[in-house]
Amino acid sequence: MTGSCDSDMMTVTFDLWVAPWLDGNLMHFADPTCKAINNGSHLILATKLSDCGTTRNETDDYVIYSNKVLMYSSNHSVIIRDLQLEVPVTCKLPRKSVVSAQFTADSNAIKYSLEREGNFDIELQFYDSLSFYYAYTGPVGLQLNELAYAQVRLSSDDNLRIMVDSCVATPSRNPADTVIYSVIENNCPKDPTVMTYYTSSPKVERFGFRAFQFATGQNQVFLHCLVQVCDGSDPNSRCTQGCMRRGARGKREATPSNQLRQVSAGPIFLRMPGDEDGVDFSAKKKSYTSDGFVQTPALTVAIAAAVGLAVVVLGIAAMAFVYKHRRDKMAFRYQPVETAETY
Repeated sequence: MTGSCDSDMMTVTFDLWVAPWLDGNLMHFADPTCKAINNGSHLILATKLSDCGTTRNETDDYVIYSNKVLMYSSNHSVIIRDLQLEVPVTCKLPRKSVVSAQFTADSNAIKYSLEREGNFDIELQFYDSLSFYYAYTGPVGLQLNELAYAQVRLSSDDNLRIMVDSCVATPSRNPADTVIYSVIENNCPKDPTVMTYYTSSPKVERFGFRAFQFATGQNQVFLHCLVQVCDGSDPNSRCTQGCMRRGARGKREATPSNQLRQVSAGPIFLRMPGDEDGVDFSAKKKSYTSDGFVQTPALTVAIAAAVGLAVVVLGIAAMAFVYKHRRDKMAFRYQPVETAETY
């Protein structure tokens, strides 16, 4: 029996070679509709952390998701009576992976205990514009003082939210580099060019800052951020408090430090206008909107079409105005001049 979990899913797998007596047709999570899948060699049960009867609890150290795998014996087509297997499944986020298993027999039922610890799936990415439509998949090429757009996103159940606690820049992938520059501190802009951007999702934060170069001469910049994960239903969580200056630091320290997760992105390469240094800065991919859905090109096409229609309408109006202006001038030009002969 093995298990795994991340910030989206938990999975339990049984090896049929080790336990051929297991019956996938009778095995399910706490929700009986969430049944096992038999691939011929293993029985696999997988669920999102918000489905199949999974419950969520929180401690100072963990966000804990719990479920159980059950298998009842059945010799009747309508009822079941005997419990053959019970496996409590626990997914603890976030920490390093730990597994423990216990085997005991009780009333003809085999009870296992499976516990997995994983990490929240948090990503930090740079984007090519304020639309946050294309994310860079490789190095980012910017000129000095050009805006860099960054997004932090948590992939998890909808009951959690995040807050960017702090961000530092270094000339290397090492967040503890001896050369370090603070960009965000206690969710407050530390660099004077930092700007934050609205997003409707509590699991997404966006901000920007103007590109810079280290005085030591390095031509690349890496960004490292500490991200706070909070209970989305807690109105008093650290994530709801936002920017906290040094005077309010005591309140901040009441939040467990192990809920902070570090993410990094980069490098940003600084280049002069027209500089071609052989680095491909064009690698991008479509990304997600703040609501978690792929933003389709249809929206861009629709906007372009609307703009195009507006241009056409303005063009027609301009042509009509010119035509009328010319017609009025022509009418004025050919108007009979009153002379003495007309009287």
